[in-house]
Amino acid sequence: MDKKVSLRLRVTEEPKLTAGRQKIKAITTGGMRVTITTQIAPMYDYGDELQVNGVFTRSEFEGRF
Repeated sequence: MDKKVSLRLRVTEEPKLTAGRQKIKAITTGGMRVTITTQIAPMYDYGDELQVNGVFTRSEFEGRF
């Protein structure tokens, strides 16, 4: 189920760049860890604080243990 969200985040590591996109790992003010994929610009850095508005889609781990 997708849900509209508005989050205040802090980037917890340098974003990874692949295929013209940024993959950003961050933490909310409430301590929830999130991963965001966005366009290449603007570029973000470790420690940046972001206000993110969008649609939350939960993905389950699909792999081997």
